[in-house]
Order: sequence, then C-alpha cells, then structure tokens
Amino acid sequence: MPGKFHGLFAVPGAGAFGLTNQKERRNDVKCPYCKEERRQIIYLDNAATTFPKPEIVHQAADAFYRRFGGNAGRGANPPARKGAELVAETRALLAEWMGAPSPERVV
Repeated sequence: MPGKFHGLFAVPGAGAFGLTNQKERRNDVKCPYCKEERRQIIYLDNAATTFPKPEIVHQAADAFYRRFGGNAGRGANPPARKGAELVAETRALLAEWMGAPSPERVV
C-alpha cells in the first residue's frame, strides 16, 4: 500500500514521509504520556502548528490540491468519491504503520 499512496501524489523523494519502512519507523513515534502497556493512543494532531515543515509536505499538499477538490464523504460526485478513497487508503496505511487493530480506529 505505501507505493500506492506515494504513487498517487507522484512526489519526488516520497520516501521522506518516513512511511516506506513502517516497522522501522514505527518506533520513532513517541507518546510521552502513555505508559508502555497503554500505547493505545498516538496523538498526531500537530500538522497545523508544526513549523517549519519539510519540503516534501509542501509538495504533497500542492499535488493534492491541484488534483483533488472533492469533499470526502459528502457527495457522490467523482471528486468526493476520490477524496473518500484517499481518506480510506491513508487510514489503512497509518493503521498498518502504527499497529492499530483496524483502519477505523484511526480518526
């Protein structure tokens, strides 16, 4: 699935996302307030406030906004369906990367 995700955006150097080797990169995600036995929550809500962002983030966002304009899950039109598909693929990728029991647990 990582190849499919990266290929969607066709961003040079997409391996910089750090998602190409999930098992190795998974240990880089730290949850400072979680005890070892309670690693059920991984808080990743930092996209809006993290600065500066790596160049690959700008390239991926630019590629996304140039190709897709639908509101995922809010319509039956092709852009909305494609957006919903991207959300589902991303949740599946993140669930695999973080070891979540299912993509539905990634919100």
